[in-house]
Amino acid sequence: KLDDIRVYSYAIDQDTVRSLVQMGQNAAPSIVKITAPTTAILTGSTPINVDAEIYDAHGDDITYKWERIGTGPAAVISATDVEDPTITFTEVGTYTFRLTINDGVYGLTNNIYREFTIKIEQATCERVKTDGLLMTGDINADCKVNLDDFALIALDWLKCNDPEDPDCDNPYVNVVE
Repeated sequence: KLDDIRVYSYAIDQDTVRSLVQMGQNAAPSIVKITAPTTAILTGSTPINVDAEIYDAHGDDITYKWERIGTGPAAVISATDVEDPTITFTEVGTYTFRLTINDGVYGLTNNIYREFTIKIEQATCERVKTDGLLMTGDINADCKVNLDDFALIALDWLKCNDPEDPDCDNPYVNVVE
């Protein structure tokens, strides 16, 4: 059942392959890629935009079906029948989603799909430190600017460490190079 066999003495590019497919019978659509982060930090209600890229050689109308795979914390998909939904998370967890497509001819048995996973992590002070997001006045690195930080500043309030000033502590006194 081969039809229109061609042999080339060189590699043909993706656009050439697509134009050859368009000349033939209807071909199955494909999910080229799904763009979504693999991890995100929970910030109360965290929305994630998902971008699907679909290719259909004949420009057929595509039907989309987004769904959550597996069990665990809930996630809200803005619309399950669009190409690029927003998914909102309210709990930490690992979530797997599936996009199934069909063009009215192919994919009717839910066999054209792609899955992806997003890990939603808890925001913590340690994460703030690791990501370099501490506030400027947080002297003791506890993710709060409060009187404890001001007390640390007050301890050194009248000190100086200018090595050229004889009345200051020399910061190089015990430094060995």
